[in-house]
Amino acid sequence: QDLTTKIFNSNVKIIADSANGLSEGSGFIVSKDGYVITNLHVINKYVSENINNGFDANHRVGVDGVNVYCLFEQGTRYENSISKFILFKMNVVAYDKKGDLALLKFKNNFYTQSAYGIEDGFTQTCILKTSKLPSYGDYVMAIGNALGYGVSVSTGIVSLPNSKLYRYKFGYDMIQTDCVINSGNSGGALFDRFGNVVGVNTLGIIVDSLENVSMAIPSSAVQIFLDKVNKGLNTTSVVILQKPNFINYSIV
Repeated sequence: QDLTTKIFNSNVKIIADSANGLSEGSGFIVSKDGYVITNLHVINKYVSENINNGFDANHRVGVDGVNVYCLFEQGTRYENSISKFILFKMNVVAYDKKGDLALLKFKNNFYTQSAYGIEDGFTQTCILKTSKLPSYGDYVMAIGNALGYGVSVSTGIVSLPNSKLYRYKFGYDMIQTDCVINSGNSGGALFDRFGNVVGVNTLGIIVDSLENVSMAIPSSAVQIFLDKVNKGLNTTSVVILQKPNFINYSIV
């Protein structure tokens, strides 16, 4: 419970609204000035069209004309079974098409009240664990906007630290866990027992004969993506839409 309290407010719900429809997902804050990591397929307006035509979710990418918002579970209240919340507008800074990652930033400045007074930016941000992969059987915790019902928590263990099942699609091995991952969890953080982010929850395998087989992008891939954005390196996969300030994220 202490761990969840420590990291909960660095996780956000994401809503993407376009002429193609509305989608929901998850994200997590990686810098004090409000940069947020999520999955590209959460904000890509062509996902449904791509899948319906038999392609991968990000076969065709479009984020222009998509209104992306973040909201905090802490700021949500319920009146007569109706949830009320504040939407914060986000800018889409960059994305990695093959790697299924996207970088967002809060459009407005944030200030946080702490024991030291009013501080610029966010005092709760996520730390990426990139030094090594988690091990078999390690405890992990997934936080995200499961089913679009609000930020929730599921726990489990690492089943396979370096699954090659989707390497052909994403370009890297993924972390397989038995955490329950549902629609809406995409883009949310996978934490270790110390509260560090070891991965990005990306998909759950839904087959009648399988249960609790979930995949997360390793944090090392997030670090590579952020470093490319910091260096302004557009590639065949990484597209930088807005020149960002230096993204001062933390790793261990």
